[in-house]
Amino acid sequence: MSKINDFLRHRYGSFAANFLYEEGRDELKHASIWWRDIWRLGIEEEGSWFGNNISSILGDGNDIGFWKEKWIGTAPLRELFPLLYNNAVQQDCVISDMGTWKINNWVWNFDWNDALTETEADSGHEIQLILEQVTPIRDGSDRRKWITHSLGFFTVKAAYEMLQNRSGAAAFEHNMEKALTALWLNNVPLKCDSSSMD
Repeated sequence: MSKINDFLRHRYGSFAANFLYEEGRDELKHASIWWRDIWRLGIEEEGSWFGNNISSILGDGNDIGFWKEKWIGTAPLRELFPLLYNNAVQQDCVISDMGTWKINNWVWNFDWNDALTETEADSGHEIQLILEQVTPIRDGSDRRKWITHSLGFFTVKAAYEMLQNRSGAAAFEHNMEKALTALWLNNVPLKCDSSSMD
């Protein structure tokens, strides 16, 4: 990983925590104006449009939050199974921590704070049925995909077009226009490797 990526991760925290499951809010008061503009534009004022347009592609499961990221289906598992999430010991675990390899078979393992209620047990059975179809890839790497781009790549152009299409024929809201203008006026390093979104 490049030095600029190391610096950005140290300074601004995890990409996934900040934009995919919105856990960077507490650190904003110490962040740069540039980072606060990005946060405001991508999350607060526009309904999480950035995180909603990224999906995680499962590889070995070492970099995808099991409950908090969108990696199976159209929403994070914590939104689909809120009762199970609230009872889970492993709320912050990545996928690879949620099971083990037994010979060549992946076995999902859940730890609960309390015994499951009947409703939670039904949800537990439902999540097991979904997960039976999914196995991490031992030698594969997790990836992120920009949903609105045909090849899954994030580009400023693809994000801009998505925002324009989302707004329809109507002009951008005043706050959106202000935030975009502020972003374009900031000095951003010309070479930032965005391929290593964690």
